[in-house]
Amino acid sequence: TVGLGVRALAETGRDEAVPPLVRLGSAMRSEMVRLAGETTAVTFARHVEVLTTAIEVVRALGRLGDGRAWPLIEWALGVRPGQVASVADLRLRERRWELRRAGVLALAGMRDHARAQARASRVLGDRDPRLRAEAARAIGLRGESAGFGLLRRALRDHDPEVRWEAARGLGGLKTPGVAAPLLQALGDPHPRVV
Repeated sequence: TVGLGVRALAETGRDEAVPPLVRLGSAMRSEMVRLAGETTAVTFARHVEVLTTAIEVVRALGRLGDGRAWPLIEWALGVRPGQVASVADLRLRERRWELRRAGVLALAGMRDHARAQARASRVLGDRDPRLRAEAARAIGLRGESAGFGLLRRALRDHDPEVRWEAARGLGGLKTPGVAAPLLQALGDPHPRVV
């Protein structure tokens, strides 16, 4: 039910929705710190609940694009996956990845264009190819010519999913010179990219 309330606040599109979302997100961040290192059945369920709420909050804040969301988006981008010693740890690791993914995709809606591009550029250097692909997707969703160089660089990534998202993003830009890298992408050896 918290998720529905968070989504409803985001759908208002109103700036007044930002403070309660930021408060809720900050509470989830504090709760994650408090729960760190605890792995009982009870704390596992609470971890999942907190991460799920945090994901919804970051998504909502990204849709609203307000600058007051930056601390939570930065936090989401910096969440580390954690060690895997059990099936429960694996599930939490995937939820943490979803939180990072939500942070990356939130960049697509943020109003501070330069800051969003800079953060997306940083994520394009991440070790996780899934996050690099999401960064290319976020840059493409922004649709700004400033993303042209980043997407062109992502076309050279070793992971085909990153290259595909980069090509997709380039295809949506109305930037002079976009045809050349797209034509080059047609020669990609991986069928997913072509």
